[in-house]
Amino acid sequence: MYQYIDRQTGAHVFTNVQPTEREAPELAAQWAAEAKVSGNAGRTNGRSALTPVATDPSRFNGLIQKHADLHQIDANLIKAVIRAESNFNPHALSPKGAKGLMQLMPATARRFGVVNIYDPDENIQGGIKYLRFLLDMFDQDLKYALAAYNAGENAVLRVGGIPPIRETVDYVRRVTRFYGSDKHMAFLESPNPFGVWVSREKDGTLLLTNIGPPRLAN
Repeated sequence: MYQYIDRQTGAHVFTNVQPTEREAPELAAQWAAEAKVSGNAGRTNGRSALTPVATDPSRFNGLIQKHADLHQIDANLIKAVIRAESNFNPHALSPKGAKGLMQLMPATARRFGVVNIYDPDENIQGGIKYLRFLLDMFDQDLKYALAAYNAGENAVLRVGGIPPIRETVDYVRRVTRFYGSDKHMAFLESPNPFGVWVSREKDGTLLLTNIGPPRLAN
């Protein structure tokens, strides 16, 4: 576990990914600014150290809907991608360097006009632009587009389909499952800011989330 601190505000941020010297203060400052606006700066929760501070998935619904409508993509698909990518953590940083809600690589972010990769509005817009590009490239084949979002379009083009990469195959399966469940279940309607649910994928992957089990929609 790594900790870094915004020296101006004193905000502490914890992550299991070691940030670079450049990224650490950037993330801490971004988190501190957001937490200050939401009124949650410096608060802790005794019931769960894993509970994200100042993160409510539903607060991104407006941004998701706005950009999804603009680029003619189902907003529920974007929610499924974000859930799989970052579980709605706008400060997520992967070991490979993907950042933000939609886990954009810096080169991809620049390619689609993203300046502040940790800004939810810009990150969502860039991710949706990229996904729209991939859907058009692969004739609206959702699974191919998702595989390309995970592994890169060149990887899909090389094999003419979903690359035989375990991570990519699992990613496509996970997003399509989330997307399918969202059509019938309200899995984003009641995030619990105080609890953590633990589940295990069929492949043994352990998942921890503050979003409870799906409830059947009425």
